[in-house]
Amino acid sequence: MILALREAAALGPFFTMALPGEAASTVEWHPFRQLGEPTGVALLSDQISRLRGFLATDEERAVASILHLGAASAICAPLLATAALAATIPALPAEHLRFGFEGNGPIRLALSRLPPGTPPALLPALADGLIEVALDGLLSSFTEALTAAVAVPPNTLRGNVFSALAAAARLITPAAAGARARALVDLVARRYLPLQDAGTLDWRAVDAPDPQAYFRRRNCCLFYRVPGGGICGDCLLTP
Repeated sequence: MILALREAAALGPFFTMALPGEAASTVEWHPFRQLGEPTGVALLSDQISRLRGFLATDEERAVASILHLGAASAICAPLLATAALAATIPALPAEHLRFGFEGNGPIRLALSRLPPGTPPALLPALADGLIEVALDGLLSSFTEALTAAVAVPPNTLRGNVFSALAAAARLITPAAAGARARALVDLVARRYLPLQDAGTLDWRAVDAPDPQAYFRRRNCCLFYRVPGGGICGDCLLTP
């Protein structure tokens, strides 16, 4: 499993979960299971307040959505990559994971201990594993804590998850692994009810001049409400 996680991390920071002993000392780390407690909700509330000051905005929901999109990427991208590269999804309970924030940056994740190895699986089982471990497991815990701190529209949250998965699949290389990642995202989008009306995918357009043409959300992440934020390329507000 450690080889699969290292192979995923080699794709870039977007796909990295720090391994035991490799976590940055500049981050204040917290047990991931703390998100199920009031202290975890308070940590997210404090980070939202910090980001509001950094972005000079009173748009609390927009800032919370940005934080959620970062968490969706941090959780989903490494696991999608291990599935695409090594045909395995780590069995990763919250007890094996820590989270933290590096200043005004997005959430960072670090393993407190290595997850047990799992045997290679076919695409349907990998899709089910991604749903169980990433979406219904870790990301659900984060989302519950976040929405306890700030009420964010459910459609926005669902769009964030779909956007994170689609973006990760587009970035996974080599070509064979990228094709498996895209097939996995297709399967997850069909099997996971919250994503079934959250966006549209067309992988044939992934190499089009418009780099976002392959995916279009059916909702908005609210980033445009932040001063200077603009409209994201996959937003339904994009002309």
